[in-house]
Amino acid sequence: MDEPVVIVEEKKESAVVSAKAEEFKPSPVQAPVAQNNYEPTIWNNKEMMNSAYQAANVLSRSDMIPESYRGKPGNCFIAIDMATRMNVSPLLVMGMLNIIQGNAGWNGQGCIALVNNCGRFTPLKFEEEQRPDGYFSCVAYATDIKSGEVLKSTKVDRELAKECGWLDKRGSYWLKMPMQMARYRSAAFFARTYCPEALMGLYTADELRDISGNYSNDKDKVTISLEKGA
Repeated sequence: MDEPVVIVEEKKESAVVSAKAEEFKPSPVQAPVAQNNYEPTIWNNKEMMNSAYQAANVLSRSDMIPESYRGKPGNCFIAIDMATRMNVSPLLVMGMLNIIQGNAGWNGQGCIALVNNCGRFTPLKFEEEQRPDGYFSCVAYATDIKSGEVLKSTKVDRELAKECGWLDKRGSYWLKMPMQMARYRSAAFFARTYCPEALMGLYTADELRDISGNYSNDKDKVTISLEKGA
């Protein structure tokens, strides 16, 4: 018959082993935390910046991109940065951004796309009216997915267009296609009111034309220089 002391020692040894095992029990895996509490971007990460710079140079030599970006790697670099933050193709951003008096602004289609892709609303729709006497009106609206509330933009109609001087500007499309222009304006009003962050701090191209007074279809030239190996 074994002595009790042996059993006691085995229990003590087992308890020690269990304690050690608990001490080295792996912790739940956690997502890595970005250094200095910010996400790496092409502006704060040298490797990402150089990669974007190389891509910008390649894109700037293509004849399939809008004229405002051809031969201008700086402009392409900015488009790549915005595309990265939006998780879309740089070509999509280039197609949606117009350069007005040296400033980038979202065109009408781009503004609608940004609202529809932000994930907060149902796709934009439009309440429209167009009469034989020349009157027209348009209101952009969508449903807030979280609250179920129907949200509407400011009404864009002939009186507003006339008061703002949109109908009298040389080169303006308001006299040629007023309903289409009203859709774009109402979509911009909706975005500016309910999801300004979707516009990423930029004006729309129409707003820039209002500010600059330039309603021509000519693309203004803007150059952003980058030194190689930045």
